[in-house]
Amino acid sequence: MNKIVPGTFAYPAIFHSEENGGFMIEFPDIPGAYTGINDSDIPQGVAMAEEVLQMVLADMLDHGESLPVPTAMDNVLYDKGSFVRLIEIKISPPSS
Repeated sequence: MNKIVPGTFAYPAIFHSEENGGFMIEFPDIPGAYTGINDSDIPQGVAMAEEVLQMVLADMLDHGESLPVPTAMDNVLYDKGSFVRLIEIKISPPSS
């Protein structure tokens, strides 16, 4: 097993407005990294996005995969009614 590299990582997340309320939240640079909220509680959505990003990046690093280069915020494409937010997480070294 490869060691997890500690550090701070930040990726843009797109908050897609859902027709019946809430948001579907995805990371365009990281396939399979997404979550959602059923209401408009943006701080809750950010917290959930941080949790998903933390899990997915730690898993990628644990399996020796390279992390994708984050797209610049100005270059992220999104639909009307959606918005982009930078999600930042810290990965700590594993305890010995």
